[in-house]
Amino acid sequence: MFSYRVAFAWWTVFSVVVVTGCVAAVWRRIEKPESLFSILFPLIFGPTIVLLMLGQWTVLVLLGITGFLISIERRQDWLAGAFLLLVMGKPHVALLFLLAIGLWIFQTRRWKISYSTALSLAVSSVVVLTLNPHVFTQFLERTREVVDERVPYPNPGGMLYTISGHHMLAILPQIVGVLWLLTYWCRRRLVWDWNTDGMLVLVSSIACSYYSYPYDEVLVLPALVTAFVTGNKRIFLVCFAFINLGYGFYLFQIAGILGFGYMFLWWTGAGWLVTYWLSSNRRFVSRSSQAN
Repeated sequence: MFSYRVAFAWWTVFSVVVVTGCVAAVWRRIEKPESLFSILFPLIFGPTIVLLMLGQWTVLVLLGITGFLISIERRQDWLAGAFLLLVMGKPHVALLFLLAIGLWIFQTRRWKISYSTALSLAVSSVVVLTLNPHVFTQFLERTREVVDERVPYPNPGGMLYTISGHHMLAILPQIVGVLWLLTYWCRRRLVWDWNTDGMLVLVSSIACSYYSYPYDEVLVLPALVTAFVTGNKRIFLVCFAFINLGYGFYLFQIAGILGFGYMFLWWTGAGWLVTYWLSSNRRFVSRSSQAN
């Protein structure tokens, strides 16, 4: 319908609206009124900048996660299930989050969410098949190529592979993440809270993902916003500035000048997990409250 540049420009505008809108929606769930920081925060976030540069559609997964969180809070289960269709577009990045949703649905018996997701997936598949009857065959072919790739991804698993030379170690963080989730779920299933437990699982999904890139880290925005609003802001801002500085080194090619390649940002996903945990830790939050 449009030339490449015009289409990219429209997609960039759409992406900015979605990212800022998702952050604003999460912010309003926790604290009112909004502040100037709630508008600037997603725009100075390193993963957002990378996402906008590449035009990546992880922005739709962010929309799905945010929509799901808001819908379940309002008990709009059919809408929550429909939003999960967007999250399932990148299950490898949000694997722990999706597993937690499955366990939670089973625990709470809110089956409407799963019915809605299945229906949304079926309808969308029919629509896509009318446009391209070979889409699923092509998808499986592409998946085989990804599975057979031996190039490390810029995440903790990729760094383990780079250091050891053993490709199987790249999946280790994902396995550890799944085992941790099962253990965590057993302890928290009766008092599960998506504003706390769900946010921890979300940011852990990114940190443990086998197949992920820096732009996928935009998905941690709901968790980071929650940590900033409800947690220790001083610790959050220090950690945020440090990790964002790493993105600055990468985007301005300083890392490249120093001899680092695309793997330079392998640690940032784990960094956001540390940021969330430290700023949300009860000991640090209570100290911050006492100081104020």
